[in-house]
Amino acid sequence: MTNFCDCAFKIFIFFVILGPIVAVTAILFSLSVALDSLILVYFALIGWTCEIKICDCHDRFLVEGLKWPWKALIILFKRLKDFFTKPLC
Repeated sequence: MTNFCDCAFKIFIFFVILGPIVAVTAILFSLSVALDSLILVYFALIGWTCEIKICDCHDRFLVEGLKWPWKALIILFKRLKDFFTKPLC
């Protein structure tokens, strides 16, 4: 009975917070795409010289730079997965 109550409560809470979840996901997704675009523009203009060690402005950054904006969205999805897989009590 507690497993059923836990599942029902999680479904109720999910539908209550569905709007904010969708809004936050949309904001994080658009922010990630915009930041990735800026990183690619920077790489196309000057960043490639640092990647092939022509100048010594910073270390390699392209892969880490492209992964960084998505970390917040990945953490959000991990927290949602934990919410549904772990019991509340």
